Amino acid sequence: MSKNSSLVWNHFTKLPSGTRKCKLCGKEFTTDGHNTSQLVKHLERAKDEAHIAEFKKFEEGKRKRKHENEMSLEEDQERAQEFFVVAPKRPKLDVDSNANLIQPTLKQLNTDWNPDGPKAKQLDRLIMEMIATDIRPLSIVENEGFQRVLNFIAPKYKLKSRSYFTTSLLPQLYNRMKNKVKDMLKNVNFLSFTCDAWTSKCNEHSLLSLTAHFLDSNFKPSFLVLAAKPIEGRHTAANLSDLIDKVLREYEIDHKKIHLILRDAASTMRACTHILLVDSEDCFAHLLQLVHLFIF
Repeated sequence: MSKNSSLVWNHFTKLPSGTRKCKLCGKEFTTDGHNTSQLVKHLERAKDEAHIAEFKKFEEGKRKRKHENEMSLEEDQERAQEFFVVAPKRPKLDVDSNANLIQPTLKQLNTDWNPDGPKAKQLDRLIMEMIATDIRPLSIVENEGFQRVLNFIAPKYKLKSRSYFTTSLLPQLYNRMKNKVKDMLKNVNFLSFTCDAWTSKCNEHSLLSLTAHFLDSNFKPSFLVLAAKPIEGRHTAANLSDLIDKVLREYEIDHKKIHLILRDAASTMRACTHILLVDSEDCFAHLLQLVHLFIF
């Protein structure tokens, strides 16, 4: 049951017809799944001890949830204040002592939010990670609404330009993640790959993707998209094998680790894997597609 669902559902059984039946007396109620007022009133107005006890449990559950929500809100506010603090609270000291203690704290606060300060840099990285994780355009940093939110939660923060995120932070994030992937693959004994080529409808853009599949240290099936490389020139077996080999060398993957490459059934891709001297198999779904095209 979700955190926001009503606790009253615990005291009723949902029937296949969509109605709710009281677990104590068997009385059925028609509800749309959202309005629970008549169910609560049923528990509240019943006079027998069983219903009264159930209503007390319901009320106690409401009080407990309200307390948990209030505690969670306080924790969220404390975390937000810890990161986005604007000014420290003044300790109750005499005037001279107070001035001596507060001044370096304010100086440190201003330094933290300088363009090269620790908090400013941390927020820079978080914005870049948000753009990458949520697949947002880099132009979001130029949007008025986004800028207003940042100005409200961190008024001392000066948002960097789109160019800064594009030329500085994006390459840094890419290299950081690439090194993390390389370290991860070093600890894998065997790898399988899937690859596929894609061409735009106007035939102006072509890409070759390569995805690694493996079992991690906990024997959990995992995969990583290593590349989506532009295909320059003709789609020959030599060109495609060269692209795949470059990706393998880029991630320092030894051919001895490769179990097989799953590819489409086109003769070009078969020849490509033959050049690479690795085992490969046809994609069953692609074979079915070829059969369908041949028949119809």
